[in-house]
Amino acid sequence: MSRSCKLCDGSRHRWCEDRGGYVPCECLREKHRTERFQRAGVPTRYDAETWKTFVATYAVKDVRGLLAVAKELKAGNVEADWVLVHGRPTRARMLAAALMLRSACEGGLEARSVDVPKLIDAEFQPGRGKEFYELPVLIVELGGEPGNKWNKIVLEKCVHQRWEASLFTMFVVEGEPNRVASNYKSTRIVQAVSRRFTKVRLDPKEPQSPHASNGAGDQ
Repeated sequence: MSRSCKLCDGSRHRWCEDRGGYVPCECLREKHRTERFQRAGVPTRYDAETWKTFVATYAVKDVRGLLAVAKELKAGNVEADWVLVHGRPTRARMLAAALMLRSACEGGLEARSVDVPKLIDAEFQPGRGKEFYELPVLIVELGGEPGNKWNKIVLEKCVHQRWEASLFTMFVVEGEPNRVASNYKSTRIVQAVSRRFTKVRLDPKEPQSPHASNGAGDQ
């Protein structure tokens, strides 16, 4: 039998003198936090990773902008600036996505990471499209999907609906950002990529000499 919370004795709510009423207990908030992580599908293989280890491992262009966005999501702000992450290796892009999902979950926001085929699948299941388009935080992986006309359709819909609703969107791109615009042959996507996303390039870090300073850990 599981032990009851010492603060609320298992009721999931506790009395707050400052507010003069009952408030959700810390155990309930932790339960909701765990459920958000599960729904977001944050890979457990990255449990030991943090933004600090990420910046220490990879060369990140506009690292301050990237970390500022993560901080906004952790504060629960769905109107944080949109981000497009590209570069190499693949693990760096996937780790950036996982850490951004984690920041969103820590901020109490529902978040998911999907690829274009999953967006297309949702279009053919009544009622499921909004499952992604109306999420507070959505990360879309681009570049590895088979080519077909639906790629353009779902991406245009995604960009339009989420921009209109001021919901945070992040693209994780295989290849260069300018290829995203040309691959989908869409003026709307071209404009979104060029105007709405902060571009963050990732690269492996060059080995440093023993006497070189390393400021990554200060980020």
